[in-house]
Amino acid sequence: MPWIALTSVHIKARLAEEELEEIEATGGGDGDRLSGIIKQVTSLVRASVAACHKNQPGPDGTIPEECLHAAATIAKHDIRASLPTTGGDDDNKLRIEEYRDATGFLMSVARCEIGIENHGGGIAGRDSGCFGGDPK
Repeated sequence: MPWIALTSVHIKARLAEEELEEIEATGGGDGDRLSGIIKQVTSLVRASVAACHKNQPGPDGTIPEECLHAAATIAKHDIRASLPTTGGDDDNKLRIEEYRDATGFLMSVARCEIGIENHGGGIAGRDSGCFGGDPK
């Protein structure tokens, strides 16, 4: 999968209509707040990927497409946390679990438990092998 830029479109697609309206009303939809969150989440994902010695980083400002769901979930959580109000208790419990799953996914990437396609192609650690030090 290619490396892509995380955008506001990815995040907005994961928000409820009411949340999106509230974010837009507070000026956070296209302003500095969302762009700052996108930069922070992009850095977090890139650091998680780089933590696994098998991974090769893609172009600056991009993330592996395999990490898009986790990145958009974390960014959604961060932009929602900037709002003055949130949903009910059930909604918050689901959102917290979703956020934990996303951060857990990135921890698995960092521990090399989830393969990331390297920028040049091929899954990290799976495109070559060796036996007794000789490449195969």
